Amino acid sequence: MEKFFAFNPKLFKATLLAVIFIEFFSLYGFAYSFLNKAFFILIIFATLYLAWKKLIYGVYIVLVELIIASKGYLFYLEFGEKSISIRIGIFIAIMAVWGFKFLIDSVKDKKIKREFLKSKLLPYYLSLFVFIVWGIIGGVARNNLSNVFFDFNGWLYFLLIFPFYSAINKENLNDLLNVLLAGIIGLIIKTFLLLVIFSHNFESTMLGLYRWIRVTGVGEIADVGGGFYRIFFQSHIYGVIGFFIFLPLLYKKFVQQKKPINNNYKFLFLVVSIFSLIIISFSRSFWIGSLAAFFVFFTVALFVFKEKFNKILIGGITVGAVFLMSIILIVFLIKIPLPFGQGDVSFADALKNRISDSSQGAAVSSRWNLIGPLWEEVKNKPFLGSGFGSTVSYKTLDPRALQNNPDGVYTTYAFEWGYLDIWLKIGFFGLIAYLLLIWKIFSMGWSFRRKELFFGSLLGLVALITINFFTPYLNHPLGIGYLLVLSVVYEKLSSQKSKIVVN
Repeated sequence: MEKFFAFNPKLFKATLLAVIFIEFFSLYGFAYSFLNKAFFILIIFATLYLAWKKLIYGVYIVLVELIIASKGYLFYLEFGEKSISIRIGIFIAIMAVWGFKFLIDSVKDKKIKREFLKSKLLPYYLSLFVFIVWGIIGGVARNNLSNVFFDFNGWLYFLLIFPFYSAINKENLNDLLNVLLAGIIGLIIKTFLLLVIFSHNFESTMLGLYRWIRVTGVGEIADVGGGFYRIFFQSHIYGVIGFFIFLPLLYKKFVQQKKPINNNYKFLFLVVSIFSLIIISFSRSFWIGSLAAFFVFFTVALFVFKEKFNKILIGGITVGAVFLMSIILIVFLIKIPLPFGQGDVSFADALKNRISDSSQGAAVSSRWNLIGPLWEEVKNKPFLGSGFGSTVSYKTLDPRALQNNPDGVYTTYAFEWGYLDIWLKIGFFGLIAYLLLIWKIFSMGWSFRRKELFFGSLLGLVALITINFFTPYLNHPLGIGYLLVLSVVYEKLSSQKSKIVVN
């Protein structure tokens, strides 16, 4: 039997160290613009070199950047009022290397690089590509060209299916998981550091860090009551996904084994730390997506895996214990005595306010104000869509929008309601094509459901597609990247599933 995942300390440490340096260089480059440009160029050349050496190295860079960078602007090049993100630069670099290698291999008649043309997923991807192209054509014909580009450019990430398919295989999958784990650890470290600094009111640092987080698009930092600061990154979605990937393994280690605590301290701390990200984000969308994934997990365990009810109950208690330990960890971080100022922070008050304030918050109110006008626009061209760049005007209470729109009427092409956004841009048939692709990916993964990490990856997918109802991720590189990884991994290992075990 072949071990599916083994910890690779050398690769893990190298990746984590690289992540820490990248974060430091981004912060330093933000303070000195000429360094930002220098780092941007250096990273692109490094990506070209490493991807040319081994294409899988380029894939590692793509995925780690997704995990730590949210919107992809840790580094950027400015051209007047527009800027090119490091994410776009890395995308172009990887596609260029793959395309050049593909041409060389075509001349040499190597068939391995054309594997995706025989993929079971190819018809589903091609169908979606047709509607994406149709959405671009419709957008160019009807809408502002700038809006069209910035609306659809995230969908370009689907083209990475080709280099992903060429690079990822059974032999390097273990290394891929080590790299992804290092990226998530880096995300945890950054979140915890920011939480400590802001909760302790370290004023000399807070303003600079806040501006860095906002301008680079990493996320949001806001006082949500009780003196507690919400640290929200769009890339915390990988905290949600990561937790549910590990959930079945947590169940195995702490419910099915006779001595669950033995040798599992580090793993437990990892799971608690990842779950803490979901809480610290104060994202209701993440919380709802997590509840959906929990429901699927326990339902499948009870009715598909036929687990005994007492084990399901112990599993629920274990999850509850993880939740409590996460709360304790967060309280420790905001109360830890440090040589600089300690704020008066009440996490309990902040959490209570967040849960109970379901109807009065500006973001929630604006989101519900959007759904009516958005649906009316969808009905104008329901089957083939209105194209990328299509806008909707609605009343908003968002303070940032009100700065430029004092009457409260805000017009945008980016919408919180993920599935309605897709429906508006590429139509009902395009949405169905996308859902069929997701269903095919899920069904391929379902054949691995008895393997803990594979079942966990399906739970991560459940959380993602649930979250997309309220916060768009399936039209963004963050969600698309996860779908691409699942597509390649599930299909590449389909012939090996009888040989795979997880430890």
